[in-house]
Amino acid sequence: MNAYQNMFYEFLQNGTDRRYLAAVRLLEELMEENREAGKIIRRVGSWHLANRNVTHNSGRITMKRYLSVMANQALRKKYFGF
Repeated sequence: MNAYQNMFYEFLQNGTDRRYLAAVRLLEELMEENREAGKIIRRVGSWHLANRNVTHNSGRITMKRYLSVMANQALRKKYFGF
């Protein structure tokens, strides 16, 4: 399994834990805040040929960073305490 699969199943197993629920709620808020900036991704035909300004837009990068911290148990523990 990769880090994101591990994170997914860990969050599923802890679905009643307030800390995990808060992390999912924060993900929802970040998604809403970055929805407009991330819309540009829809225009990508071929990911490898796409302009870097499109594939590395601020909305996508913000979401990617948050999910990376959530998937990294050591960082999550350090910054979020669980």
